[in-house]
Amino acid sequence: MSTTVPPAPPRPPVLDAPPDPEALIKEARRRARRRRALYALASLLAAGAAAAGFDGFRGGGRATPASAPGAGAAAPSLASRSAGAMANGPLALVDGTSQNRIDLVGQGGLLIRTLPICGPPRCGGIQSAAWSPDGKTLAYGTTTGGGAAEAPRDGLHLLDLETDHDRLLDHSWANWQDLAWSPDARRLAYVEGAGVYTMQIAHPEGATLVRQNATSPTWSPGGRLMAFDGCAGQASGIDVGRTDGSHVRSLTRTGCSPAWSPDGSRIAYRVSCGIRVITPAGKNLTAPSAWRCQHIGVSGAPVWSPDSRKLALSGSDGVYLMNRDGSGLTRIWTEPAERPSWRPVPRR
Repeated sequence: MSTTVPPAPPRPPVLDAPPDPEALIKEARRRARRRRALYALASLLAAGAAAAGFDGFRGGGRATPASAPGAGAAAPSLASRSAGAMANGPLALVDGTSQNRIDLVGQGGLLIRTLPICGPPRCGGIQSAAWSPDGKTLAYGTTTGGGAAEAPRDGLHLLDLETDHDRLLDHSWANWQDLAWSPDARRLAYVEGAGVYTMQIAHPEGATLVRQNATSPTWSPGGRLMAFDGCAGQASGIDVGRTDGSHVRSLTRTGCSPAWSPDGSRIAYRVSCGIRVITPAGKNLTAPSAWRCQHIGVSGAPVWSPDSRKLALSGSDGVYLMNRDGSGLTRIWTEPAERPSWRPVPRR
């Protein structure tokens, strides 16, 4: 572990002047109205088809057995089956001004509680926070830059939300940025000194360097791959490779803060004007917009909901939620916040 706190990574390159958030919200509402109209038309067509099918059945038409080859819809893929395993809980928001508080906030913007995390003088500023895959434990890192004498419990913490027990996992004086759990909950990825590292939860004393000059690690749902950006250096862009740092390839030439969706089908990332979405192979999935810089939402570090249907975005003017196609853009929190973490909860 390093003994000095590195400077924060530079901001991503400016591609276009950021659009007005109010204009974006109006655009999102227009899309929502159009989508509702299309849904209504589809419902009418589906109802007519269902009625025709029922009449045919009454007239003696023979239905294809469900077990027959080709009958019904195709079996869902492994990704689509696993994507619905967890539901969307509240978001953990690190206070973006003082960085000494983590608030648990509902999707409607209601403050649920302020979490009992380690604060001054025993701990310094919070660098980042991340929920475990089962939603029971929140990992967060703190640092002061003054060493153990100034803040004796600085380091990487695991907070058990059921008992409020706070375990200091690693007391190293490091910069715990961009924390991310592996899907099997055995490892944590983080950024220190403009490099991406992974740590075994069971053996936190040993860290493995994955990639230098990179930030924002995000795991694939299977845990074999990791996406990250090059925004710690002079250039930017989204790359993907194995979690040991090998077989790295470029997905985009611009952009920062990638986030891999829990269903494995999409990677969202930040550009100066907003959010873009691609497949893990690099194919653009961003919904068309009227803006010159093709994007959705507002510019901020994106975070996927556990069901892969929504995105949360943090910025200097608060936290926004939107659907993954960019519709329904709503600001739920008006205070500055660091990159949020969306808590997964079991489906009822």
